[in-house]
Amino acid sequence: VRLGVPYTQAATENGPMTLALDFYAPKRACTAPRPTMVMIHGGGFKTGDRNSRRWKEFAVSFGEQGWNSISLSYRLVKDEPVIHPVLMQSIPDGLQGEDRAQAIAGAGAIETTLQAIQFINQSAGQACIDPDNVFLIGSSAGGVTALNTTFMVDEIGRGTPPVAGVVNFWGSLSDVDTMGQNDIPVFVVHGTADRTV
Repeated sequence: VRLGVPYTQAATENGPMTLALDFYAPKRACTAPRPTMVMIHGGGFKTGDRNSRRWKEFAVSFGEQGWNSISLSYRLVKDEPVIHPVLMQSIPDGLQGEDRAQAIAGAGAIETTLQAIQFINQSAGQACIDPDNVFLIGSSAGGVTALNTTFMVDEIGRGTPPVAGVVNFWGSLSDVDTMGQNDIPVFVVHGTADRTV
């Protein structure tokens, strides 16, 4: 376990903010690069953090199956993220106030998830990571981030990220038409009683 590993400096209205990740690996020695699950927390882009009990439990379970796990931090609404102009163009003009701030934070989560994937690929050799088997898992806002990172960034000219699959717990995709036949596989967990997503 390596906690609080800095992976990027992200822009905010108050200057750069260091974002970190927690890395979990199986106890046994590395004999071959391992698949890696990148965990993205929920909280409506307003609350939550990478240290949730759920992700720690998932990390233990993934480790028992021979997987690495990485839990990410990202900027929340209260951090007042400043995002790349291309991502800013994806924010609908009609959004105002809290809705606009939440949409900017959501786009910021996508931006820093892409940076985390880049950091993971650069660290693959020393961390026993198979860069061809990096998966995203997220719940709620984390599910939104996982889906939109995987399927939307190509639509705004950022290229397709190297993601092997997505596990989505009750997150939504901004535009379902961005998914195509034979696309990156997605496992969706969602209940019919959900009145939010």
